[in-house]
Amino acid sequence: MRPRSTENRDLPPGMYRRKRTRKNGNVWVGYYYRDQAGKEIPLGTDLVQAKLKWADFEAKATPAELTTMKG
Repeated sequence: MRPRSTENRDLPPGMYRRKRTRKNGNVWVGYYYRDQAGKEIPLGTDLVQAKLKWADFEAKATPAELTTMKG
């Protein structure tokens, strides 16, 4: 298996970033989750919200960098 591109190394396993340049020059960024069957599920365009949705799909605890206070 080849290593992830340097652009996507900040993302959790199974989560991918897509970038598209629009005609007006703006860059659109979207995040996707690829499940075991290979189906891609859109997570949105906000990185923090996408990581929270990813944690729900993986049934894991919320990533430490997203928590602001200890409860």
